Amino acid sequence: DPAAYLGCEWLPPKFDYVDPKKDVEAEILAINAGLKSRRQAISERGYDAEQVDAEIAADKARTDALGLSFGAPPVQKEDVPNE
Repeated sequence: DPAAYLGCEWLPPKFDYVDPKKDVEAEILAINAGLKSRRQAISERGYDAEQVDAEIAADKARTDALGLSFGAPPVQKEDVPNE
């Protein structure tokens, strides 16, 4: 069956972030607004979404089994001057 050998998905070469923090925040906003999917955002980075999700699930299972916990770093509040 040649169809089994012809199915492929092209992933573009990944590109580096110009400003990683702003670029990631923009991606999150676009995904949360429904303007793009996680799969599209991951593919645009040159990765396969199914592989990334499998790696995330495996990491979570391993950290849970070892009793480890990694969370987001605490948000730093900017000092707001009193007016």
